[in-house]
Amino acid sequence: MNETEMDPKAVEEGKGLAWLSYLGILFLVPLFTQRQNPYTMFHVRQGIVLMGLWIIWFIVGILQVIVHIIVSMLDIPYASCCVDGGLGLVQLAIFLLALVLSINRHSETLSGELWKMPMLYGIAEKINL
Repeated sequence: MNETEMDPKAVEEGKGLAWLSYLGILFLVPLFTQRQNPYTMFHVRQGIVLMGLWIIWFIVGILQVIVHIIVSMLDIPYASCCVDGGLGLVQLAIFLLALVLSINRHSETLSGELWKMPMLYGIAEKINL
């Protein structure tokens, strides 16, 4: 069955827990409790990818601190602000994308809709659970 032709009964049964898929590690709750529900699993897959995006955000933050320390030790004029600014912008962009998708996914999930996250759904559909 294709995602656009989801069984209304599966949607109703899955809505109760599917929204947890977008709250970080809490994707494990619907994964283990409603594994047979296609609506829930649709959202669990996307939640896993979204959690990966949050992890990337965290790693970029750590990388920013490490690069800042290295550049400060080298004492290169203006390099610190350029590197910090560049990595800071990357981190901000990832944060805003992840935050908007997290909030959006909560409301869409509770309304019973199947919305594919832009750029990230291609990764999500390859996850075999």
